Amino acid sequence: STNYDESDVGTQFLAASTEWIRRFNMGDFKYIVNAYLPTAKLYARNASVPSLPLVGREKIGEFWNNFYKTTGATNLIYYDRKITVTGPSSGESSSRWTMNVGDGFIDKETWMKNNETGIWLLAFEDFTVEQNYR
Repeated sequence: STNYDESDVGTQFLAASTEWIRRFNMGDFKYIVNAYLPTAKLYARNASVPSLPLVGREKIGEFWNNFYKTTGATNLIYYDRKITVTGPSSGESSSRWTMNVGDGFIDKETWMKNNETGIWLLAFEDFTVEQNYR
């Protein structure tokens, strides 16, 4: 048995992810980039990225900035989400996603809580674009 409440941890990181999606849809670029750990890794598959993974907040920021500018992406929705609590300060999810410019799936998204601040941040993301609508 664990010495923490799994459902509480799941609720916390799901709230962080939900807020990330909300901010993405507002075009709050600064927020979504700062939600990644400085050492985060991002695999954006089939998204015209020359080499993967993108490592670090700066490189990930360049990707999202370019993505916003070139696509006008909004209306991001996650569905068929599966959540796994992996520890008192960590969790993973997988899901399908859709937005105004395309759709696909997320193999894995890993969130980690900074125990000093209580803030959840993205440590790892691996998503695939299946369709482009543009």
